[in-house]
Amino acid sequence: MTKYPLIIGAFLLPVTVWAQNIEPQAEETPPDVTETEVVEATEGSVESTETTVQTAPPPPVVEAEPAPSAVSAVEPNGGVLVNPPSLSNHPVDVALNVEQREEGVENPYLWNLRIGGYLRTGFTDIQNDPNNDLFGRNDGFVVASARLTIEGDILEQLTFRLQLDGAIDQDLGGTRPLSQLDTRLRDAIIAWKPLDFVRINAGQFKAPFEVEETYSRAEQLFVQNSVASRGVGVTEGFAVDGLARDREAGVMLDAPIIRFGSEDGLGVRYALALTNGRPASLQGNDNDSFATYGRLEVYWAEMVRLGGAVQINEERLQAEEADFIDQDVFGFTADLTFQHSGVTLIGNFTQTTSEIAAISAQPSVTSTGYQVSLAYQEPFFGFQPAFRYAYLDPTSDTSGQTPDPLFENDARTFYTIGLNYNPDYPIRLMLNYTITDEESAVALENNRFDALLQVVF
Repeated sequence: MTKYPLIIGAFLLPVTVWAQNIEPQAEETPPDVTETEVVEATEGSVESTETTVQTAPPPPVVEAEPAPSAVSAVEPNGGVLVNPPSLSNHPVDVALNVEQREEGVENPYLWNLRIGGYLRTGFTDIQNDPNNDLFGRNDGFVVASARLTIEGDILEQLTFRLQLDGAIDQDLGGTRPLSQLDTRLRDAIIAWKPLDFVRINAGQFKAPFEVEETYSRAEQLFVQNSVASRGVGVTEGFAVDGLARDREAGVMLDAPIIRFGSEDGLGVRYALALTNGRPASLQGNDNDSFATYGRLEVYWAEMVRLGGAVQINEERLQAEEADFIDQDVFGFTADLTFQHSGVTLIGNFTQTTSEIAAISAQPSVTSTGYQVSLAYQEPFFGFQPAFRYAYLDPTSDTSGQTPDPLFENDARTFYTIGLNYNPDYPIRLMLNYTITDEESAVALENNRFDALLQVVF
């Protein structure tokens, strides 16, 4: 634990040095000039503007013709369905739309482009379990995300979104502590909005289901999603999947928030999706069935968001193997987000049930997870303390057979204490400490510390 001050200092140093040295750029006072007539460019020439300074006449200034397209910085929102209010006070959605022209005549059918992304690098320290050498012996630095996003639109009706991540963990299998970094496609979306309340999306996108996954990684309150959402990794404890869905390939019908009256009143948002039902890292479908998702959100101003979603899926047990055993999956989730005066409260409950109809002796398995997060963004120095309570029971019900002691005692409860530093410029420091409370079948001494430094561009 004595190494924590050194690690925190290593992450805090670039933030504090930048904060001390960054100064607002003062606008230069222009000389007293008298503008003369602008010479109109003829064909084959460039435009020039001549100005005369009272103290001394400068030479003519030649301006280059404007570029045929506009490129600007924007932080990706992480998905087509939801673009929730910012959870921190650093600017992450700054777009500069410049009019595109061709030969001096406005062309509305040229792409308006935006480029951006974010980089997240961190450190993880997991407590050494005294009884199991597989856990807690691999503390070190990680590159958590390296996202690059390109977005474009024509008249805000036809849009596309392309996102790559150069820091995807490629699992080497088993309990190996190392993983191989890989570059993969995250979002690949073509969308057309014929009406204000109808948008048709095709490609690869976030499945509209669990609320934690609707937020961009750059906007989340904690270094990692809750155990209910992401589960437990192979080097963190006894591995188990969470209840969130990954990006999937398919089609989706959704819309921006539809307001009834003023912006401060009632609003709704919906999404209906048909996908392959498998993670986007697996190309194609594992059977002839499709997964169906439906999500509905109700808004009150920018303060309250109440959401719910369902999923129905028939997926192959071993999608990467040549087996033909499918399981039926049904899931539902409900969530509430509240934001006001610097306070952010997010709570959600998710449950899924899996059943293998072809094997009568195999029980149906129900998994249950929930979490509550609370944070406060103080208005003076950029600090944001946060706390999260999260619970996951991967076998909360195993109907159809005599209860197994393993299934009866494999729930996890995690308590995470966090402190974020969110300055006005696009850099962020996050510190988390998680206390684990696991039932007897999966119990370990595996509390963890996480530090993360993030830059948005």
